Amino acid sequence: MLIEELDRSRHNLGDVKELLTTAVGNPAPEKMEQLLDDYYASDDHAIFVAMQSGKVIGVIGIDCTDRPHGFITHIAVFPDMRKQDVG
Repeated sequence: MLIEELDRSRHNLGDVKELLTTAVGNPAPEKMEQLLDDYYASDDHAIFVAMQSGKVIGVIGIDCTDRPHGFITHIAVFPDMRKQDVG
């Protein structure tokens, strides 16, 4: 498994959105787009993806506005990958 920062040009955003939707309570599609835009543009927030065999299998959102501390804001793993040391 590989963990890397979200890159919209390389990672499957459909999978990322699907996972984040479960993590943040099923927001409207426009709210999900805004969340991704806000995190992607911010130096104080980040989304990391867990990759396995080239597929996104999990996501984690981190708020780093209170450096040196960071706080997990969102975390989700696809159901078929749970209990396999991913999340």
